[in-house]
Amino acid sequence: MTRCARCLLTGVLLAVAGSGLAGGTALGQDEGDDDGVTVDEGVVAGTTPGTLPLVPVPLGCAAPEPPAVVFLAEVAATDDRTVRFTDVTIRSGELGVFDRGGLVDVRFGYDAQYLDPGERYLVGAAVDPDIGILVSKLAPEPINFAGDEIIGVSEDDVICPEFEDPILTLTPMGMPVETGLLDNLLEDRTRLAATVIVPFGIAVAVIFLVALLRVSAGAFLRSIRRR
Repeated sequence: MTRCARCLLTGVLLAVAGSGLAGGTALGQDEGDDDGVTVDEGVVAGTTPGTLPLVPVPLGCAAPEPPAVVFLAEVAATDDRTVRFTDVTIRSGELGVFDRGGLVDVRFGYDAQYLDPGERYLVGAAVDPDIGILVSKLAPEPINFAGDEIIGVSEDDVICPEFEDPILTLTPMGMPVETGLLDNLLEDRTRLAATVIVPFGIAVAVIFLVALLRVSAGAFLRSIRRR
């Protein structure tokens, strides 16, 4: 066998061995996937997919904290500050100790009144480091323009990009949840009447009493002068 023939045969064998190794590796990966429990769209329970910001973060700028868990769920019950979810479908992250028999409690604060029982929401929640519970909100926190932002102490040459707050709760379509301040008043006619009519009636009564006192005082002074 000539030297060229040997080289050709060696190349063919290496190619065949490489293709067999690649096939075995892919098969092993497929078998490993079958052992895990798929929660949604390839996300395996107990794992958190590693992600990087789509927008590069310049040096000196702080990237927003990613949510500990993102899930789609139905509101089972609410109170003044907390919302309890059921029928939970994990989209990212894991619930861990916060999963209590299929129920998940999330602290919303005053925003809890705007989540309706029986409706489904897409919840992005973080773990509060102080009280150790899941927290979320319906709108980004307002920007604080006081203090250093006024006197310019924190000004520098770095222009930080604007990031969307990931710790939010949205509708299943990704739209903001309505939080109209007048919605509750419009639904409760009694509260609406009490809020509008009572202050107006008090103002009219005060004006009437002031006018009455003025007329009475004028009549009293005129009677004294006649004497």
